[in-house]
Amino acid sequence: MQGFLFSRPVPAEEFSSMLINRHNLDVSQYYKQFGTSNTLVLLDDEENVLRGIKRQLRKQNYDVYATTSPQQALEFIALHQAGVVISDQKMPKISGIKFLSMVRKLYPLTARIILSGHTEQMELIDAINEGAVFRVLTKPVNKEVLKQNILDGFEQYNLTSRKNKLED
Repeated sequence: MQGFLFSRPVPAEEFSSMLINRHNLDVSQYYKQFGTSNTLVLLDDEENVLRGIKRQLRKQNYDVYATTSPQQALEFIALHQAGVVISDQKMPKISGIKFLSMVRKLYPLTARIILSGHTEQMELIDAINEGAVFRVLTKPVNKEVLKQNILDGFEQYNLTSRKNKLED
């Protein structure tokens, strides 16, 4: 992939070297240029879960903000135009469904994913039916499933954002 969007044009040898060395392209400028988001906010009351998710995503080009505080998560969403929010369901101060319902009211375009180690089927079904959550993932979450659902969330957010801009 060459061109001025991701890098200046380079000779074939240099491009091959970029591929061989698994050069990661910084797409954050692309996101900013086109009014989309690559910001992911994680909320979980367990620090080790947050560290594990961040570790799984370290090679992805996302700006990841992780916290154990629902209030701080809301601040991250507001300050960084989060495209995707992942929240644990069982937390001491607020349930993930209630938190994501608040996010929906404040930031309706943000894709909301709930992460649950428990199967509260009726609660989760209600949250999906009411539109509070975009996806439901269960713990422990498979790395590839996590990455695909986050990607789907960003696609949803970016498509909806562009559509809203066109309507304005």
